[in-house]
Amino acid sequence: MIQINKNRIEINGGTVELPYSILEAKEIKQGILIIFDYMEFDKNSVARNFHCVNQDGSVLWMAENPTTQSTDAYTNFKR
Repeated sequence: MIQINKNRIEINGGTVELPYSILEAKEIKQGILIIFDYMEFDKNSVARNFHCVNQDGSVLWMAENPTTQSTDAYTNFKR
């Protein structure tokens, strides 16, 4: 189970610090899906704020945004 505290994730007894505050995180078999707070990104460009990281915080992949509009960003996981 993971715990979120601003830009930190606690997992398996360890803590990983990431570059932005976390809106949501979800653990999957391949890693940890993270949606960062898009408000902390540059306002004049697309916020590439949906990442998958491994348990040491290394980025496995970054999702492309659906458009190139500067207001485009991910906000949550669909429930």
